[in-house]
Amino acid sequence: MCIRDRVSTQSTGTKRSTNMPPANVVFHKGESAVQDRFGVRASIEDFAARVVRTYFTPQHSAFFSQIPFVSLAARDSAGRVWCSLVTGQKRAGEPPQPASIAPDEHSLHILQPPAAGDRLHGELLPGRPVGVVGVMLHNRRRNRVNGVVSPGEDGEDGAVRIQVVQSFGNCPQYITVRSAVSQTDAPTQPLPVGCTEALSEAEGGLPRALAGVVEASDTFFIGSGYGGNGLDDPTEGMDASHRGGSPGFVQVSDGGTKISFEDRPGNNHYNTLGNLALDPRGGMAFVDWQTGSVLQVSGEIYVEFGSKTVLTMAVEAWSWLPRRMNVVFLPPSDPPTELRIAAISDESHEVRSLYLQPCGKAPLASFRGGQYLGVTVSTKSGDVSRTYSLSCDPSMAFYSHSRASFYRISVRRQGLASAALHQMVVGDVLMAAGAPMGEFVLHPDSRSGRGPTVLIAAGVGVTPVLSMAHELLATQNEERVVLIHAVRDEAHLVFKQELKKMQEDHFGRFHVVLVFSRGGSMEDGVIAGRLDAEMLKTILGNATVRVGDEGVHSYVCGPAGFMGAMSAALEGLGAPEGAIHLETF
Repeated sequence: MCIRDRVSTQSTGTKRSTNMPPANVVFHKGESAVQDRFGVRASIEDFAARVVRTYFTPQHSAFFSQIPFVSLAARDSAGRVWCSLVTGQKRAGEPPQPASIAPDEHSLHILQPPAAGDRLHGELLPGRPVGVVGVMLHNRRRNRVNGVVSPGEDGEDGAVRIQVVQSFGNCPQYITVRSAVSQTDAPTQPLPVGCTEALSEAEGGLPRALAGVVEASDTFFIGSGYGGNGLDDPTEGMDASHRGGSPGFVQVSDGGTKISFEDRPGNNHYNTLGNLALDPRGGMAFVDWQTGSVLQVSGEIYVEFGSKTVLTMAVEAWSWLPRRMNVVFLPPSDPPTELRIAAISDESHEVRSLYLQPCGKAPLASFRGGQYLGVTVSTKSGDVSRTYSLSCDPSMAFYSHSRASFYRISVRRQGLASAALHQMVVGDVLMAAGAPMGEFVLHPDSRSGRGPTVLIAAGVGVTPVLSMAHELLATQNEERVVLIHAVRDEAHLVFKQELKKMQEDHFGRFHVVLVFSRGGSMEDGVIAGRLDAEMLKTILGNATVRVGDEGVHSYVCGPAGFMGAMSAALEGLGAPEGAIHLETF
């Protein structure tokens, strides 16, 4: 995307670059043409308008302030496109340092600009467009920034300052998981065969040794741009992107003068292909991860559309930068699961539901009502791990004809991680730590209908028991399900419409009782007061459920005090210990 939305700079005091483009345009004509070719233009324009932002979200700010390297795409003074990889400072005995920081929502600082020998050394001048892609290899997160180099202030430390024009996440497909280690703390590995430090830079095709680096790669970075009429054209812009696959997915031919690869489906923006449709100049950067060496290549890239989309670069120039990065990367390991936020719904003023879909083609793991999903959330204080109960219907959450698979987590805003989740938007990506898990699930007696089931929840503790209710109502048995939900008042009630529809669809079988501690009456279907043993006895008596009967199980979720009180009340009503199931929330 090289024709950008306008960036507001009032909050930062940053002067607007004269190279920044007109407002309210997301894609340029090249990208739109490629989207038309693939039949996605209408859908992606609406989607991009919602997920492509002119500023950093807190998550993206935290992301770019943590990653140990970023890839930059820009033009040199001759107009050639190059990709560069820059890293943080080298500090012996310390973890890899960040390559960038985001001091505010409109700025990104590259802490160590491309050094001597790098084709972009000295080329990132004020007013020039630059594309940035950051990848967290250990958890497969990837975000991109397109912007313009801003002037540095007197006394600054030489960092390249980029004014953010567009910020957006990419679904982290084709990313091989690796762990970063400081170059000073890692055993020195030999350079690839034949790739000595005597190799430097040249015009023309690649030597055979460097062609071997390309063909052994499972990752490379590609830069492209729409140059318009040159560097002074206001529609000028640059994109940096990532490509990945199994070693051998990139091929070198014709004596090192051609580099080809199949372009696989991505986010349907078609930024790279759209840029190349209008301006074939492009750059690539390949990495030898175990030595931190970088190969830069520049040339013209041509696209062949057909049953497969193949890109071929005619190599014009290259540079070999041995051991250039201050970090090296350990061999690949099995990745976690990436889930994209497909939709968001507010259940109340403090509870938000996130509908999560897989980024790739692999199906979601199945789950049971009551189980939870572990996720890693990026905050300004770093990555934090949390678990959230799945609130959706296990029987309806998976692919069936036209319905895509999804998980739903419903999160109350009450801490660092939940606050970060509430700030996420459609298109952002969460990292899930494996499949859903947890032992708070329905007993076989409940699933087989040996007796009625009692579900008791306080506040947002309703999320796992709601999923249980869905699972029970999807079974063929006709045993009753009673859900008792205690909340402060209507403002704190969640899933009101969903519960109403479930009652309508299962009239006579599914009973919902709401208890408002701050008000309500039997006339409006709500019991006023605090749910205690006496009230529970009344509710169950009205529902003609005897918790002491064989096959009757009760499931309670809420704060510890609430669960203790409800457990004691159920025991007082004759429920055996093995028929009371608790989940702290």
